[in-house]
Amino acid sequence: MFTVTAIIKAKKGHGDTMKQALLDVATHVSSNEPDQIPIYDPLFTAANMTTGQNVSSVIIDGNIVMKERMLLSMDIEKIKANLAQRLPIIMDRFEEVMK
Repeated sequence: MFTVTAIIKAKKGHGDTMKQALLDVATHVSSNEPDQIPIYDPLFTAANMTTGQNVSSVIIDGNIVMKERMLLSMDIEKIKANLAQRLPIIMDRFEEVMK
């Protein structure tokens, strides 16, 4: 299972290389996932038909940040604690907006 969902900025002069890399990934995604078939345009399929559930690994700037659905570069417990601390503030703001 493998999917790419991203906003990618290519350095000036590297647009064609980036496009080819995306086509290669899109073709891999499209040919290996039953929910991606039929494939008429690999880039369209990768951009519009794939979801986070298809992601198993993520590489950012050459660094593997998720492999086989395991986050490698983040302290999950710290993130959970931060979210738990911020949740009441977020919910207060949400309730205020919904009035």
